[in-house]
Amino acid sequence: MNKKRLITGLLCLATVGTMAVGLSSCGEGSSGDTLVWYTFEDRPEDLDTVLAKANEIIEPEIGMKLDMQYIDSASYQEKMKLKMAAGEEYDLAFTGYINNYQTAVSLGGLYDITDLIDEVGLREVIPEFYFDAATVDGRIYGVPNIQVVSNPVCLQMDKELVAQLGIDLNAIQEAAQNAKNIDDIKAYAAMLDDLFATVHEAQPDKYVYNPTYNLITSPMYEELLPGICIRRDGSSTELQKWIDTEEWNYGVEKIREWYQKGYIRNDIASKGTSLTTNEEYRQIIVSAGTWKPGQDPYVMERDGYEPAYALLHVPYVGRTSALATMNSVGANTKHPKEAVEFLKLINSNKELFNIICWGIEGVHYTKNEDGKIKEIENSGYNGLGKNAWKYGNQFNALLLEDQEDGIWEETEEMNNTAMQSPMLGFVPDTDVITNELANITNINSEYTARIVFGTEDPSVYMDAYKNQLESAGLTKVLDELQKQYDEFLASKED
Repeated sequence: MNKKRLITGLLCLATVGTMAVGLSSCGEGSSGDTLVWYTFEDRPEDLDTVLAKANEIIEPEIGMKLDMQYIDSASYQEKMKLKMAAGEEYDLAFTGYINNYQTAVSLGGLYDITDLIDEVGLREVIPEFYFDAATVDGRIYGVPNIQVVSNPVCLQMDKELVAQLGIDLNAIQEAAQNAKNIDDIKAYAAMLDDLFATVHEAQPDKYVYNPTYNLITSPMYEELLPGICIRRDGSSTELQKWIDTEEWNYGVEKIREWYQKGYIRNDIASKGTSLTTNEEYRQIIVSAGTWKPGQDPYVMERDGYEPAYALLHVPYVGRTSALATMNSVGANTKHPKEAVEFLKLINSNKELFNIICWGIEGVHYTKNEDGKIKEIENSGYNGLGKNAWKYGNQFNALLLEDQEDGIWEETEEMNNTAMQSPMLGFVPDTDVITNELANITNINSEYTARIVFGTEDPSVYMDAYKNQLESAGLTKVLDELQKQYDEFLASKED
């Protein structure tokens, strides 16, 4: 018996009781005239109607139809790993922050599309830096979806409250963006101290800050892998251990200070930073997140106020920014060229993209005289367009009625003019440090509440924490990554 078929059959038996509704049967794969595309979330009720409309465009262009298979979000990553391990035949799948791209490449689950990119003209519709980011050992296995990839980390507050309290967010932004050393960081942090004290006094019944981002290191450093970082500005090619940087150590002391002053809720260790309801979001005075053009309507709906921001660094394309949302071709597809042709089509054909995102006009949404749309409630195809980043070029998406004109053009301009990571295109080979990285990740998880949330005095645990990291192989990880990074930089000069 064919070994691959045997494995597939065994996996089907093992998982038959847990397959998600709408997931095709194990090993079904693609048919002779249909591309199968796996993605996540719940299957829309009216998907068949939408696909029939989409295929009126797809089939004449590539000679095949499209079938979309949805797996629930919680199961998607593990089920895709099973499919890849079994060598299942399928044509396309979402990869990125879920179904990690680099992991999928290392598992041999993706098709090498490098040569097909030029054959079908995909570079005509995808900017080159996206392909740079997706390159692994000189080869490309996926197409990043065009969306915002240069989001700066930001502080966000109620614009009315900012004016009422006389807070100067512009000064905070300028100090953060111009920080070059520890003295600059301390001056910027002093502004945060004043900000937090002011809002705490004004609204003592709310939490000042939810520590979702490291406000002290974000302006200056980008993380490569757990425990290892580099300066964003490219002023040094030297990788560093977080624990050796003055900024990181100062940040640990500062978050402890904020926790002691009651700026962070006292149950943060057990609850974490995740906020799930509008009510929870509205209990935070100063939020930390990422900024992008046109996000205000979503913030106003969720947080209940018109926002004002301080951007803590300039727009920046990180090493993995473009890898968060991608679509890849399955390693065992029988239709690799058609699959890549479809990826070009979904990224370039606005009509097709909006059918996949929003459905059919008059059935699933209405359009006003300005060309903006409003979803028809309970149409069987609601909410998908808000996740247009899953499918392809988000800049081709129709705007909702409450979205500002020009946001896609503004976002594209921000991407194209953003500072780029000095590590862009560098994909480390972690095979020789797999155990060390796993141990470092486990240690960091053990210390999260103390380090990231400030729940314990650093003088009590810091020596033990750093000793454990060294024992886990942090220096070995640094040395290996530095060697690979030096080789990468040398190869770019050739």
